[in-house]
Amino acid sequence: MRRGAVLLELMVSVAIFVAAGLTILATVRQGMDSVERARVLEHGADLARTAMSEIEAGIALPESLDGPVGRAGVWSLDIVVNPSEFTGLSVVLITALRERGFDNPANVFELRQLVRLAEPPEDTIGDEDDVIRDARLESRQGRDQ
Repeated sequence: MRRGAVLLELMVSVAIFVAAGLTILATVRQGMDSVERARVLEHGADLARTAMSEIEAGIALPESLDGPVGRAGVWSLDIVVNPSEFTGLSVVLITALRERGFDNPANVFELRQLVRLAEPPEDTIGDEDDVIRDARLESRQGRDQ
């Protein structure tokens, strides 16, 4: 009978040890998944902030940044521009979405900001500038003398 009690104690202690180990392993795995989700979301935030900065600086138009980002095409940006109640300002909404790898709504980052959009550059190709005008004037004066 004593042998059976020792065996039963040993089996109970092994079961408790295994249950504790599995609990710790599940907690560690959940923590690692949370860190990965945070890393992915931070990357999306960086992409959205970069696009917003380019739009604010007038380096890029919202339409040119809309769509897949990078060669791998893992991320895409959806950019929507709406007028605001403030004169000269537009509401720019940038949504960074991770296309592949995760099916989790946490892989979406939205950035909404009031922006003064730069006016599109004026098309002056083929127009006469000051240098050409001065050269023609000097050329005419030279012929007249």
